[in-house]
Amino acid sequence: MTISDINELYNRIWRGGYPALHRNLNRNLNHYFDSYLQTYLERDVQALTQVGDKGAFMALMQSAAARTGQQLVYADIAKDAGISPKTAKNWLSILETSGIITLLPPYATNTIKRLSRSPKLYFMDTGLCAWLGNWTSAASLQSGAVSGAILETWVFGQLYRALGSRGLRASLCYYRDSNGNEVDFLLECDNKIYPMEVKRSSSPTAGDLKAVASIPTGKAEMQPGIVLCTAREMFSLGHGHKAFPISAM
Repeated sequence: MTISDINELYNRIWRGGYPALHRNLNRNLNHYFDSYLQTYLERDVQALTQVGDKGAFMALMQSAAARTGQQLVYADIAKDAGISPKTAKNWLSILETSGIITLLPPYATNTIKRLSRSPKLYFMDTGLCAWLGNWTSAASLQSGAVSGAILETWVFGQLYRALGSRGLRASLCYYRDSNGNEVDFLLECDNKIYPMEVKRSSSPTAGDLKAVASIPTGKAEMQPGIVLCTAREMFSLGHGHKAFPISAM
């Protein structure tokens, strides 16, 4: 279903994608997520591994939610939760195994280099992420400090689920180098690379994809880029690049 405007988009992001919240739009989100987290901590987490300090585990989840869309630094999350980086890594693996988060690997032409670099962390449900971050309304989320990161998180979820549902043999990663060049998503498929950048703007330009030129492609073929933005219609950015409305995802 196409989303009509940016306010509706952020309302969708804030509410998240759990079916129970869409079957009953009047359902209290606080009650729902509080109950969901209690069940998750008592049943799913305990089934995966023994977590002795549920309070610290909850603090880790809140810290991770505040860092959605960012490069993962275990020491920072560990400090927030009052645990060791090793414990933070173990507990984040629980969140990943149970589908709460996904870690997006960095792009590299060499597999070993890719494995040695930090992934980016994304929550799979933006409603849960917003609730953990104590964003009490779609309007506050839209105007708040994590507005861009939560939008990128929502786009990531849409891309991730679309690839999975279509059974495509493609890999999704991100690009960042030591000079500050960054591209939010790279889709690698059939020896071709499709770069994608996420912008809150409704009027992006080809300049939003300038970092693409710095990506070493090896034997792969770089394709024209896409800026996923808040425009209402798709339009050309020149040189084969296109702007595509997030609301149509």
